This record gives sequence, C-alpha cells and structure tokens, in this order.
Amino acid sequence: MEVLDLKWTSVDLRAGLVRLEIGSNKSGAGRVLPFTDYSQLAEVIERRRVVAKRLAVAGVIAPWLFCFEKRPAASATTSSGRVGTPVALQEKAQ
Repeated sequence: MEVLDLKWTSVDLRAGLVRLEIGSNKSGAGRVLPFTDYSQLAEVIERRRVVAKRLAVAGVIAPWLFCFEKRPAASATTSSGRVGTPVALQEKAQ
C-alpha cells in the first residue's frame, strides 16, 4: 500500500501538503495533496505526529508516518527494517 510507505519527509506540516514523489505510487506520477482541505486526513496526520513524538521520547526515530509502537505478540520487524509494524499491515502491503 502506498500510504504505508509515506515518510515524514513527504509531509510539509506548515504548508499543509503531502508530496508523493515521482515513482512512489502506482501511476508513477508525482502528486501534491493539500491535506488541510480534508479535515479527516489532517486529523490522521496530526495523530501520527503525536505518536511520532511519543516514539522519539522513547528513543525510536522512525521516518514513516505509519510506524507503530512495538507490541510483542502483534508486531515484527519487516524486511525493510520497520520495527513495530503490525503483522496484519505487513501482509496487506505485500
């Protein structure tokens, strides 16, 4: 899934934009999405920012928006090195 690969470097919080680089999605085209126009998307990004801050305090620096706190029974390290991504999401992404 494209969204699971989204990194913080693609999110401009001040401008309210998400940038999809050329070749980073199925169509291969680059895109710029204004997330402030979509309140639900803005809310998800803000919640992920809060989680990222909490992880950083715990010493976990993750470049992905959707990096989750590790839970022993439901988490694993993926081949790409993502610690804490739930197994169910890993399977959907493949």
